[in-house]
Amino acid sequence: MQLFERTFGDWDIAAAPSLGGALLACRFRGRNVLRDAVGAIMGGAAVTEAAAYPMVPFCGRISMGRFAFAGANYQLAPNFSPEPHAIHGTGWQSGWAVRACADGLSMELVDETLRWPWPFMAGQTFRFLGNRLSLELSVTNLAEHTMPAGLGWHPFFPVDGAALEAATGEVWARHVDAGNPPMAGAPDAGRDPAKRLDMEAVELDHTFTWCAPTARIEYPVRGMAFDLAASPNARFLTVFRPQNGRSFCVEPLSHLPEALNTLQPAALGTAALAPGKSLTLTIDLSVTLTDRP
Repeated sequence: MQLFERTFGDWDIAAAPSLGGALLACRFRGRNVLRDAVGAIMGGAAVTEAAAYPMVPFCGRISMGRFAFAGANYQLAPNFSPEPHAIHGTGWQSGWAVRACADGLSMELVDETLRWPWPFMAGQTFRFLGNRLSLELSVTNLAEHTMPAGLGWHPFFPVDGAALEAATGEVWARHVDAGNPPMAGAPDAGRDPAKRLDMEAVELDHTFTWCAPTARIEYPVRGMAFDLAASPNARFLTVFRPQNGRSFCVEPLSHLPEALNTLQPAALGTAALAPGKSLTLTIDLSVTLTDRP
């Protein structure tokens, strides 16, 4: 596996294009912004141990890999053993090609394997501008028929005393199936990102309506803070921190997981891309060093 390492101003990155187009490390002025996964991945760990990876052409889980679209039924192969479901699309389990990009890293994927029933092209471009990382994700329908589509980013941040605050609203039920579609409700006490969450103390695996696509992660001990902002079509946010985990995820999504197994997938963010049409999601991550004047 080839490791792609570059420096762009104050940023240092390491990526593994052949391993799901994943980032393995992302540092600003020598400090980790995402978890450092270079050693783990080069030692043989799975892409799920990376620093970040793209979700394309759909986000989250499709229960049992089954869904209906435009009057036809589809069955996807499970891709996260031992679970019997399809999850996070196919991009994170594909090899990407590096493309030229003067101020960052650009990768492209053409997937005609039909693991997703429609062939597609995907892209991700990371640009580094001052203290800001700007990510653009895209997917283009290469099929002759309209396809459903969604985009998301799956970054892992170190826990390290982090506090998270995000402009979230409803929380959506987890672990559903086609006979039990997702339902929205009020967040549990102590698990509401609209209030300041101590990520050392909380356990989460929830998707929220993202009322305004902004979030802030503060590290008082590390002297850092991150401001996350996404394009308006990032309507949902998944926050994942397993029990006693040393990293957590704040995942911008263009559609609700399981949206395809609802009566109104478009209302929950699923795009219907005509042949040749594209969907784009942009995400900005700005870093502030709070322990420096």
